[in-house]
Amino acid sequence: MQNMNASIADLSSLAIGDLLFFDRDTQDGPRLDHVGMYLGPDEGGHHRFISSRKTHNGPTLGDEGGRSILDGTGDYARSFRAARRL
Repeated sequence: MQNMNASIADLSSLAIGDLLFFDRDTQDGPRLDHVGMYLGPDEGGHHRFISSRKTHNGPTLGDEGGRSILDGTGDYARSFRAARRL
């Protein structure tokens, strides 16, 4: 079982459609509290996902509330905890 407190660095095994799980809220401990769906790499090679946001614009890739990428040092990259394929 993977450490749910650490972000995931190896993104090579992700496939389009995988569900992604995040621990975005630091106030609730290590509980998973956000989910998205992997879309694959974008034109710049960044690993993109789509998810519903707490902001008014709903499901988005517009990066409002944080960039929708899994690589780098952004909020979602740091809070990414697990991926599952159904």
